[in-house]
Amino acid sequence: MELSPGQNQRQPAKMQTAKVVPPPPGLPVLGYSNPQEVAYFGRTNYGAGLEEKRFVFGIKREDRMRHTYVVGKSGTGKSKLLELMIRQDIAYNHGCCVLDSEGELCENILDFIPAERLEQVCVLDPSDSNPPCFNPLLNVDPLLKHQVAQGFAEIFERRLGPSWTPQAEHLARLGVLALLDVPDATLESFIRLLTEGEYRTYALPFITDPMVARFFGQEYAEWSQRHEGSAVIPIISKMSQFLADPSMRRLFSSPSNKIDFVQLMNKREIILITADRAKLGIDNAAFFESILAIKLKEAASLRAREKQQGGEIAPFYIYLDNFHGLVPSVYEGLLAEGRRSGVALTLSHQFVEQLPDRLHTAVLGGVGNIIVFRVGGDDANLLKTEFSPVFDARDMMGLGVGEFYIKMLVDGEIKDPFSAESLKVMPPKHHTLREEIIASSRKRFSTS
Repeated sequence: MELSPGQNQRQPAKMQTAKVVPPPPGLPVLGYSNPQEVAYFGRTNYGAGLEEKRFVFGIKREDRMRHTYVVGKSGTGKSKLLELMIRQDIAYNHGCCVLDSEGELCENILDFIPAERLEQVCVLDPSDSNPPCFNPLLNVDPLLKHQVAQGFAEIFERRLGPSWTPQAEHLARLGVLALLDVPDATLESFIRLLTEGEYRTYALPFITDPMVARFFGQEYAEWSQRHEGSAVIPIISKMSQFLADPSMRRLFSSPSNKIDFVQLMNKREIILITADRAKLGIDNAAFFESILAIKLKEAASLRAREKQQGGEIAPFYIYLDNFHGLVPSVYEGLLAEGRRSGVALTLSHQFVEQLPDRLHTAVLGGVGNIIVFRVGGDDANLLKTEFSPVFDARDMMGLGVGEFYIKMLVDGEIKDPFSAESLKVMPPKHHTLREEIIASSRKRFSTS
């Protein structure tokens, strides 16, 4: 990274309209803290009297294990702050995963990745004509099958909205549980399971759960007639809509799988997942993102078990941009796993009101670091209790581009909020290796 202690210096005076507050003592400052142990992203912006020196600071990696929440309107600087943190993860040989709902963040990171990490990147982009060989139904740990099935049921619930019924939930959960046992099942097999008696006959010998086997072997034919409108048709319709997109069908058509998230995490690899809503559409992008997030949660659970059994796991950093579109159990589960799984989560979105009250409370209660860029009046009122009495709602509404308020941990201790501004994201010093990285990823993970 292009950071040096010389950046802790007097800055040119500028018109300051937002309230500024000095940082707390003990802040991890560039030049005084080991850069391998701190992710630097900000500069203090408080100056008093003759002391106009501003300090480059960041969050210690150990404190990042308590997770980070970033919120602010579009164009205020959130993505650039995330990019700074991701670039330092990469520069210091850490593993990370970026789930990007717009595509620009992953594009910028691709340009930054240096030659020494070229073969440590997994690029997962549905728009790629030669996408990775990825089957989310394959090789799920037996103890986590119900967790994965419930995650898929929640995806359908969010996608179906008012059409969601208890019968649809029952069918979605049991359908996924059945397919998790069938060795060559894909997402398209879900439609076949619900519509083709011949396929159900084929799948039945593989199903290990007696309740699931009884449902599809003895009950489904009659049950599906009674609940065709409330369960069968809505689920088939939504899955068909998802797979009608050629990019989704191409990505999820393989009966085999080359992406092992646990292995990628443990090997400190870089995972770049693009779910560009402009290309995929909002519904399909959210469906795709949620499936990937379910697999990340599954991997975190397996790492937590590995650590509990005495194994060593490398720290891993996950960035979920516009995370509110994911199924709640995923980010709630990742927040809860935390230190047990060695996963540090960074959640980012534009509006607090994108989360229901319960989830808003769960997120704020589950993170140790909160960064607020400029927000609107409603969001400011929801956030002010976290920053009071230092900052009020009016202060949060008056922040300029790149300015933020932060309440963070230092060595596990929560510090008083203070004001700061984002560091500038500098162009990489090397020429881009984008094409070489994508080619390497295709060679390792694609079907051809």
